[in-house]
Amino acid sequence: MGIECGSIARMAWFCNIELVEEAIMEQKYQIGNDYGSIMWNIEKMLDDKHLFKIKEYDVAYLAMSNPFHGNDEYVKHTDITQPLIVVQLTENIDKVVDGNHRLQKALKLGMKIIHAYTLSFEEHCNYIVDYNEKTYRGVVEHWFEEISFPEHE
Repeated sequence: MGIECGSIARMAWFCNIELVEEAIMEQKYQIGNDYGSIMWNIEKMLDDKHLFKIKEYDVAYLAMSNPFHGNDEYVKHTDITQPLIVVQLTENIDKVVDGNHRLQKALKLGMKIIHAYTLSFEEHCNYIVDYNEKTYRGVVEHWFEEISFPEHE
């Protein structure tokens, strides 16, 4: 009495399906450059959003420091009533990790202010997948080298 090879193969296949389904269900946001990458677990942040302060941000400021590379068609149908999630990468750098389409829609609508859950460095590091201080510093210290800002009119 033993396990047939087919049974083992089927069991492995089902395990892989469960892992894939689990990965799809968790919303994450990642930034990176030649120095590494940082990935936040947005799903966990949203679960804990009641713990975070809500702050008003200047739409133009956030849009300038968070260039949009998303789907313009999706922007048209985005619900901007939900606050963004903004993390403080450094004392002077605020990064939108959830709500880039909402921010883009607010900009297109001419809104001046948008609300966001705001996480300090100490708070948002708890949501970084496999946090590594050296990688974090490398990515953040060279972050603006990776961003191409639009021409100011």
